[in-house]
Amino acid sequence: MLRFAIPDQPMPSHRGEEPRRSGVVILELIIWLPILLIFLLAVVEFVILLQVDHSVSYASRLGALIASEASRSTANNPNLSNLNSPSAVPPPLAGESLKEQVDRLLISMGLTASCQVILEHNATGIASSVQPNPNPAPADCNCGPPATSLPASNEFVRVTVCLPCDGNVPNLLSTFGLDLSDSTVTHSTVFRYEPCATGNTWAVGLNASTLGHLILNEMGTGPTWLPETSAYGGLGTLNGVDFVDANVGWAVGSVVNPMNPAENFPAIINTLDGGLSWSIQSSPFALGALTDVDFIDANNGWAVGTDATSTAPLIIHTSNGGANWSVQPTLEPLGEVVKVDFVDILNGYVVGVVGSMPLVLKTTDGGSSWSSVNPALLTATLSAVDFIDDVTGWITGTVGSDPFVFKTTNGGVSYVAPITEPVTNGALTAIDFVNANDGWAVGQEVNPMNPLQTITVILGTSDGGDNWMRQTHPISIGGLTAVDFVDASVGYAVGTNQSGMTVAPYILKTVDGGVTWTLQTPTVTEGTLHDVSAAPQANE
Repeated sequence: MLRFAIPDQPMPSHRGEEPRRSGVVILELIIWLPILLIFLLAVVEFVILLQVDHSVSYASRLGALIASEASRSTANNPNLSNLNSPSAVPPPLAGESLKEQVDRLLISMGLTASCQVILEHNATGIASSVQPNPNPAPADCNCGPPATSLPASNEFVRVTVCLPCDGNVPNLLSTFGLDLSDSTVTHSTVFRYEPCATGNTWAVGLNASTLGHLILNEMGTGPTWLPETSAYGGLGTLNGVDFVDANVGWAVGSVVNPMNPAENFPAIINTLDGGLSWSIQSSPFALGALTDVDFIDANNGWAVGTDATSTAPLIIHTSNGGANWSVQPTLEPLGEVVKVDFVDILNGYVVGVVGSMPLVLKTTDGGSSWSSVNPALLTATLSAVDFIDDVTGWITGTVGSDPFVFKTTNGGVSYVAPITEPVTNGALTAIDFVNANDGWAVGQEVNPMNPLQTITVILGTSDGGDNWMRQTHPISIGGLTAVDFVDASVGYAVGTNQSGMTVAPYILKTVDGGVTWTLQTPTVTEGTLHDVSAAPQANE
């Protein structure tokens, strides 16, 4: 038998497969890493683009809000038809075009200015008014309003904001063929036009960030308030403001002497164009300050304050719109007056203090002579006065920490206290009546939860001041210093809000006689307001 021996076969080796597998893994990484990188870059770019898109959307809504509340086209008054035209005559209401106001918001969000803002409206009797700014748009600004027309049945505004991606969105995928450098983020917002209230409203005070004059103007019916520029530079404050119509008004206060900060110069400024520009008027005394002003028409007005070189009450008068002011002497050798109220060219009242005694002066001949008609109080500080005719009026003040309201119906011969006045620990600083029955008083009271704080107070009466009731409003830590009503429904109260991190201007508005008050926030965030005037009110 033959036998064949089969040699042993070696086992196959796997050493060559290990390098091949490593190579495959490396090849897969080479293929997938760029894809993963592109995906991560796309996620980052998308998130940033989404944030920018939301910001542009918000900017278009703000622009539409401003446009919807701007005034219409009226003679010698900034209006909606030139709101987005930077070179318009007259200039836009805020002194800035709509694009400039929108850009200020975008820049505050860390973005660049828009490449174009387009305002469309049909609110001035024009079928479709279009205001692009700039016009034309830059070559790399892909911008334009929506193809749809504004609703024809009502008055509307539409604002389109276009922001370039370049400088705002990182162009992370340009090397992969997705270039955003020439792209534009665009948003449009349509708002119904809000008809403007009769006249305008101004408030004055101190800008805490600059320590200079603060003038705020309500745009349309609010709630937007924008600053106006005083004719004075440097440090100082404005204490009183009065407008006789929508264009003509005065503001008074003081300016710090730059050569001697311990001294104040009196400040008187006047506008003839609704606050677009203010001019300085000469004061008849050199050193001191003015605290209040009241005009009965475009020519005749009075202001009160303190002459630093005299101890007598200071009253100044003009009969030519402030071109010339003169001091009206009183028989009082001592005293300080803080508020003035005239009901016509002959009859007026001023209130203040002489020592620790209240001081009320009355004139029936336009201020040529003044007589004392003081209430029977041993000690009191008077803060405000308001008369609706030559015999019927109210004064407010405090005795110690107790505020009071007194009424007279015989020109100050006698005074009657209210039956109820619900503030017992605080102060009433301003009062305003629109007729013999409807009136309001504002001030502050000590916070019962923190005696070191005060809470703003608004009181209303519908029976001529016999009874006063608290009115509900947004509670603020601080105080109200002025109140002014256009009629029995629409009114304003201003002062200081100290409930936040900074001292802020405080503005409240009501359109239902004080049943409800709404908070209005100005663009100036630091400061305090001392007075408010709603025009036209020639006899207020």
